[in-house]
Amino acid sequence: MTTNSPHVTIIGAGIGGLCLAQGLQQAGIAFDVYEKDAANDSRRQGYRLRLDQTGLAALAACLPPQLNALLQQCGAPPSPGVGMIDAQLSTLKDKGLQDWQQDGQPDLRINRLSLREILLAGISEHVHFGKAFDRYRERADGKVDVYFTDGSGVLTDMLVGADGVHSAVMGWRFPGVRPEESGDVCIYGTTAMAAAAHRVAPELQSDTSVLFEPGLAMVIDAMPSQPNMPPGLALTDIPDYLYWAMIGKRERFVGMEQDLQGCIAGITASWSPALQALFELADPGAITVAPIRHARPVPAWKTSAITVLGDAIHAMSPASGLGANTALADAAALLQALLDVAHGHSGLLPAIARYEHELRLRGNAAVAASRRGSIQLLGSEENPMQALVD
Repeated sequence: MTTNSPHVTIIGAGIGGLCLAQGLQQAGIAFDVYEKDAANDSRRQGYRLRLDQTGLAALAACLPPQLNALLQQCGAPPSPGVGMIDAQLSTLKDKGLQDWQQDGQPDLRINRLSLREILLAGISEHVHFGKAFDRYRERADGKVDVYFTDGSGVLTDMLVGADGVHSAVMGWRFPGVRPEESGDVCIYGTTAMAAAAHRVAPELQSDTSVLFEPGLAMVIDAMPSQPNMPPGLALTDIPDYLYWAMIGKRERFVGMEQDLQGCIAGITASWSPALQALFELADPGAITVAPIRHARPVPAWKTSAITVLGDAIHAMSPASGLGANTALADAAALLQALLDVAHGHSGLLPAIARYEHELRLRGNAAVAASRRGSIQLLGSEENPMQALVD
């Protein structure tokens, strides 16, 4: 690559940050990724992602061909369809949702850890775990000093905040602009298929189901492994499982702070036993609660060598495949902007400005789609249910 290539410092080794890093690696643009977690698997962050054609196209633009092929092999087989049900497992005929129709090609369902491991392949020497961002300082020459909480620091040409909904970079770039809680929460977890085989309803073990009950909705997604996985893969072995996510108003989940499993048992007490078993057999350590947050609109800003992508700027549901796909699209767009710089077709700041214009349009559209799905589901903009299925 030419001497125009900037050195890029990425804060956050999530899906968007690593996708960008892979693209920079292929382009020969120098980069380093800094992640506050001690390791890739330090904490649980959801258990399945649904990658739509936007997300898959972004990954194809950033990954080398062999990793993109591996990605396709690691996803769960395409779901036969989406079943709309109630808590007694009766089919609901009037819940077809236009925004949930696939756009010609099936989405790819993949475990989040598997995707991160694929995205780390070949770039691990540039990914530094246990490095929490503290602050930055812009120099007069346009370069940026980046400091970490351990007292260390690096000098870079460009800083990218890809550090999620609680973005520390965003906090410095736009002080006071933080996502707001909607009043909804998402409870998600996993149940091993081996445990579920004889007690959970068979139709829940081979399909995607969306359940509707007063004040809440949930998705259940069967996540079997691909039968033709390449031998000798250096990926964490993940047994087949059922992913589930329940979303509703916080007041619907009384007592969840004190006894989460007891709270779920109370909510599901009158449900079909073949559905109750899904929660009774769930891995207790895998059940997680996440408050639903929405990004507040950020007016157009003056471009600098500090930018952001993904949930750092347009937060949606933590269980939202829409958020993941939008973050991947951000990464691919930022890669293209930096390629223009590296090839001498643009200066750094004009390229970032074009990227940020697209970023605002894309993020606003994604948030609007999420709210539109909420209206379709419950007639309320307060419940971002679309995040469950996208």
